[in-house]
Amino acid sequence: MNDNVDVWIREVVPARGTTTYIESNGEYLLRFPYGEKSVRIVAGNIGYMTTTSRIEANFYHISNGLLAAGPLTCELTLAPTEEGLCEFDFTSIGNFRMNVSVNPIDGNNDILPSDNWLEQLI
Repeated sequence: MNDNVDVWIREVVPARGTTTYIESNGEYLLRFPYGEKSVRIVAGNIGYMTTTSRIEANFYHISNGLLAAGPLTCELTLAPTEEGLCEFDFTSIGNFRMNVSVNPIDGNNDILPSDNWLEQLI
Protein backbone atom coordinates (compact mmCIF):
# COMPACT_ATOMS: atom_id res chain seq x y z
CA MET A 1 0.00 0.00 0.00
CA ASN A 2 1.33 3.45 -0.93
CA ASP A 3 0.85 5.89 1.94
CA ASN A 4 2.50 8.93 0.37
CA VAL A 5 0.97 12.35 1.02
CA ASP A 6 1.44 15.05 -1.62
CA VAL A 7 -0.61 18.23 -1.60
CA TRP A 8 -0.01 21.12 -3.97
CA ILE A 9 -1.19 24.59 -4.96
CA ARG A 10 -2.78 24.17 -8.40
CA GLU A 11 -3.67 27.80 -8.97
CA VAL A 12 -4.28 31.20 -7.44
CA VAL A 13 -6.76 33.27 -9.44
CA PRO A 14 -9.20 36.13 -9.04
CA ALA A 15 -12.40 34.78 -7.48
CA ARG A 16 -14.46 37.15 -9.64
CA GLY A 17 -13.97 38.40 -13.18
CA THR A 18 -11.39 37.44 -15.74
CA THR A 19 -7.65 36.98 -15.35
CA THR A 20 -5.84 40.12 -16.51
CA TYR A 21 -2.33 41.48 -16.04
CA ILE A 22 -1.04 45.01 -15.61
CA GLU A 23 2.48 46.35 -16.02
CA SER A 24 3.97 48.29 -13.13
CA ASN A 25 7.59 49.46 -13.02
CA GLY A 26 8.65 46.85 -15.55
CA GLU A 27 6.92 43.94 -13.80
CA TYR A 28 3.67 42.22 -14.70
CA LEU A 29 1.16 41.89 -11.89
CA LEU A 30 -1.97 39.76 -11.86
CA ARG A 31 -5.00 42.00 -11.30
CA PHE A 32 -7.36 40.92 -8.50
CA PRO A 33 -10.73 42.45 -7.62
CA TYR A 34 -11.04 44.42 -4.40
CA GLY A 35 -13.19 43.28 -1.47
CA GLU A 36 -15.06 40.19 -0.40
CA LYS A 37 -14.05 36.82 -1.82
CA SER A 38 -11.53 38.34 -4.20
CA VAL A 39 -8.76 35.70 -4.07
CA ARG A 40 -9.36 32.03 -4.94
CA ILE A 41 -6.77 29.39 -4.10
CA VAL A 42 -7.17 25.87 -5.48
CA ALA A 43 -5.22 23.12 -3.73
CA GLY A 44 -5.15 19.44 -4.56
CA ASN A 45 -4.10 16.10 -3.19
CA ILE A 46 -1.95 14.18 -5.68
CA GLY A 47 -0.82 11.66 -3.08
CA TYR A 48 -2.34 8.36 -1.99
CA MET A 49 -3.74 9.21 1.46
CA THR A 50 -6.55 11.49 2.61
CA THR A 51 -5.06 14.42 4.47
CA THR A 52 -6.14 17.63 6.16
CA SER A 53 -4.10 20.66 5.14
CA ARG A 54 -3.96 24.35 5.95
CA ILE A 55 -3.91 26.93 3.16
CA GLU A 56 -2.23 30.20 4.12
CA ALA A 57 -1.99 33.46 2.19
CA ASN A 58 0.13 36.49 3.10
CA PHE A 59 0.26 39.78 1.22
CA TYR A 60 3.33 42.04 1.38
CA HIS A 61 3.73 45.57 0.05
CA ILE A 62 6.11 45.45 -2.91
CA SER A 63 7.48 48.88 -2.04
CA ASN A 64 8.68 48.12 1.49
CA GLY A 65 8.15 44.38 2.12
CA LEU A 66 5.85 44.99 5.09
CA LEU A 67 2.91 42.67 5.70
CA ALA A 68 -0.30 44.20 4.33
CA ALA A 69 -2.67 41.33 5.12
CA GLY A 70 -2.46 37.86 6.56
CA PRO A 71 -2.02 35.28 7.48
CA LEU A 72 -5.37 34.35 5.95
CA THR A 73 -6.05 30.65 6.47
CA CYS A 74 -8.50 27.86 5.77
CA GLU A 75 -8.41 24.11 6.21
CA LEU A 76 -9.27 21.45 3.63
CA THR A 77 -9.60 17.69 3.99
CA LEU A 78 -8.75 16.18 0.63
CA ALA A 79 -8.98 12.58 -0.53
CA PRO A 80 -6.52 11.37 -3.18
CA THR A 81 -7.09 13.15 -6.55
CA GLU A 82 -9.48 15.62 -4.89
CA GLU A 83 -9.21 19.40 -5.12
CA GLY A 84 -10.68 22.09 -2.91
CA LEU A 85 -10.76 25.84 -2.85
CA CYS A 86 -10.45 28.64 -0.37
CA GLU A 87 -11.64 32.17 -1.08
CA PHE A 88 -10.29 35.11 0.85
CA ASP A 89 -11.29 38.74 1.21
CA PHE A 90 -8.60 41.23 0.26
CA THR A 91 -9.41 44.88 0.80
CA SER A 92 -6.05 46.60 0.31
CA ILE A 93 -5.27 48.68 -2.75
CA GLY A 94 -1.80 48.77 -4.29
CA ASN A 95 0.93 46.44 -5.53
CA PHE A 96 1.64 43.35 -3.46
CA ARG A 97 3.66 40.14 -3.34
CA MET A 98 1.28 37.32 -2.44
CA ASN A 99 2.74 34.19 -0.85
CA VAL A 100 0.48 31.14 -0.70
CA SER A 101 1.24 27.78 0.89
CA VAL A 102 -0.46 24.48 1.67
CA ASN A 103 0.80 22.09 4.34
CA PRO A 104 -0.61 18.94 5.97
CA ILE A 105 -1.67 19.56 9.57
CA ASP A 106 -2.73 16.03 10.53
CA GLY A 107 0.74 14.64 11.22
CA ASN A 108 1.44 13.50 7.66
CA ASN A 109 4.61 14.59 5.88
CA ASP A 110 4.43 15.80 2.31
CA ILE A 111 6.78 13.87 0.00
CA LEU A 112 7.25 16.80 -2.42
CA PRO A 113 7.08 20.12 -0.54
CA SER A 114 8.46 22.11 -3.49
CA ASP A 115 4.94 22.38 -4.98
CA ASN A 116 3.37 23.48 -1.70
CA TRP A 117 3.88 27.21 -2.21
CA LEU A 118 3.40 29.88 -4.83
CA GLU A 119 4.46 33.51 -5.04
CA GLN A 120 2.60 35.96 -7.29
CA LEU A 121 2.85 39.71 -7.85
CA ILE A 122 -0.57 41.30 -7.71
